[in-house]
Amino acid sequence: MTEKTNQQAVVNYTAPRPVNIGDVFYRIECAETLHFYEPCKVCGDKRELTINGVTFKCPCCNHGAQATNVDRYVVRRYRVYAIGDEVLNHEWKPSTQHTVKFKLYRKCGHGYSGFNSEGGGSAELTDRDFTEKLNVPYIEGMQRNYGYSTAPFYDDYKLAVKVAEQYNADELRRLDEYNKEHGTAYVAEFKKKITHDPKSN
Repeated sequence: MTEKTNQQAVVNYTAPRPVNIGDVFYRIECAETLHFYEPCKVCGDKRELTINGVTFKCPCCNHGAQATNVDRYVVRRYRVYAIGDEVLNHEWKPSTQHTVKFKLYRKCGHGYSGFNSEGGGSAELTDRDFTEKLNVPYIEGMQRNYGYSTAPFYDDYKLAVKVAEQYNADELRRLDEYNKEHGTAYVAEFKKKITHDPKSN
């Protein structure tokens, strides 16, 4: 039997801080979106109809053209569970173009919930992301330009919460401006009781 000895693989990367398995980071994510539609042409936006003395929910509401939408942002925590180094495999000749990847997971509740918007999730970052996306400050309106893979992340929990709340204020302000411009009275009443994930070690 071949004798086993400890081996070591060294992963080199450039980042503003060291990143280790077990580290916690935070992302600002859209937890819910409210869609607002043009006034219903059937019921006049009364949300109900009465025919032959029978009142029922209007079947045509929220089926017209969408007027606008509003997002609700929350902070979600993720923990690093894997770090890997990859190179290109396009040619047989060994590649020197390295990409270091960090895999993160999110769990809620009892810790064994599935990966979904309520109970969990996963994310993958590269060493380049730590240079470009870590602790990005608030920039007005930028939340609507971020996709899931391009959203910034944070190791500063207070900053993450502050930026998330600024995004939410932006959304409400944008809805208010829409109402004033179009003479509407849309109200952002989110159905889900979703809060920021707590700070974690």
